[in-house]
Amino acid sequence: MAAEQGGRQERAAATGRRRARAARAGRLESGIAPAEVARRAGHSIAVLFRFYAKAIHRNQQRSNEQIERSLDAAEKHEAANDADS
Repeated sequence: MAAEQGGRQERAAATGRRRARAARAGRLESGIAPAEVARRAGHSIAVLFRFYAKAIHRNQQRSNEQIERSLDAAEKHEAANDADS
């Protein structure tokens, strides 16, 4: 009986850790500064980057795509203004 209860506690703790990791990854992916996520999690930035590199990489990819769209829009706007001149 005690072993069964210990197993449940271990599973509950593991579930809690997974939820906390998912929440931190979500914060990173939503654009919150990594330094702030690390501070709230009680981690150093190095630890945060080591464990959440995939989330950070996804965020960088989205940022790069946003920058590309902005640059493309600016070029189109500039070309349209040049055509009007």
